[in-house]
Amino acid sequence: MATQITKNDFMAYLRVQRSGKTNMFDVRTVKDLSGLSRSKILEIMKNYSKYKNHYE
Repeated sequence: MATQITKNDFMAYLRVQRSGKTNMFDVRTVKDLSGLSRSKILEIMKNYSKYKNHYE
């Protein structure tokens, strides 16, 4: 089953990205800061353009 990404999930990811607090490839820290699961973070990373176009 595919991981479902909501607008709230994507916005949580963007908040961490825009904060500059961590390298976004440090999934463990992104997970701690965003509250997202590892699978959701990886899904966003793999399909970033798709979610950016859809939610922003």
